[in-house]
Amino acid sequence: MHRDRPGPPDRPRPGSPGLRFLQDRPESQLAPVRRRQGARRRDGGPAPEPVAAHSRHRRHRAEPADGLRDQGRPASGRADLRADPAGGRVRPGADRRSPGGPRHRPHQALTPVLTISGDLLDRIIRAAEDALPHECCGLLAGRAGAAPGETVVTRVVPSANVSEAKREDSFEVDPQVRFDLMRALEGTDERIVGHYHSHPGGPAEPSTTDLKMAYETDLIWVIVSVKDGRAADVRAHGVADDRSAFHPIVLNRAD
Repeated sequence: MHRDRPGPPDRPRPGSPGLRFLQDRPESQLAPVRRRQGARRRDGGPAPEPVAAHSRHRRHRAEPADGLRDQGRPASGRADLRADPAGGRVRPGADRRSPGGPRHRPHQALTPVLTISGDLLDRIIRAAEDALPHECCGLLAGRAGAAPGETVVTRVVPSANVSEAKREDSFEVDPQVRFDLMRALEGTDERIVGHYHSHPGGPAEPSTTDLKMAYETDLIWVIVSVKDGRAADVRAHGVADDRSAFHPIVLNRAD
C-alpha cells in the first residue's frame, strides 16, 4: 500500500507594500466634488455627470499637523507657492541588496504636479478675495504635461456658488457650467482636471466633510485660504484611489 506523501508547504508570497504619494509639504493632505441632487439643465434636458460641488462645515476641518503657515502675499499680489518634494520608495519586489543591478534599481514614485500659469492662478486668487464672505468656486481644464505625473492647467472657468447651504463655508459648482465646459472641450486634448474653491478664514486644506464628498478621484482640488480679506495660501490636493484620504500635489506656478 502506498501512502500519500505530503507535498511541500505553501511558500508565503512576498508582500506588495502599497505605494504612497510623496508629500511636497508635510502638513498638506485633497478631493473632487458632486452635483446637487435633482439638478437639471436649464434647457430641460438631463443633467450632466456628477459635478464638483458639496458642502462642508469648517468646524470639522482638520488642521495641518504643523499648523498653517500664513506666509502672506508678496508685493506682486500673488500667493507664495512652494514645492518641496522629497523621498522615494523601492519598487515592490526589488532587491535592496543589489541597487545597482539592471533588474534591481531603486524606483522613485512619481510626485504629482499641477502646473498653472501665473495669470490663471491670479484669476483664482482674485475670485477668492472678491467672493468674500462667501466661498468662490470653479472648474479647471487641462492636459497631461511633458513630465511624468504632471498635469497642466489650460483654462480656469469660474462658476456661481449655487450651494443651498451657508455659502460662507460651503460651495457647489453650477452643473450647467460643467456641462458647457465638457461640450467646449469636445474634439480637443483637454479635459476637466479639477476644480477650485476658497476657505474664508480657514486653511488651504480639505476638511473631513470634503473627503466624504470626494466621489471623483481623478479630479484635483485647488484650495485658497483667505484671511483678513487677502489670499494667504494656495494648495493643491488629490484623492487616494480608495477615497480614504487626501494627498498633497505640488503646485507649480509657471510664469
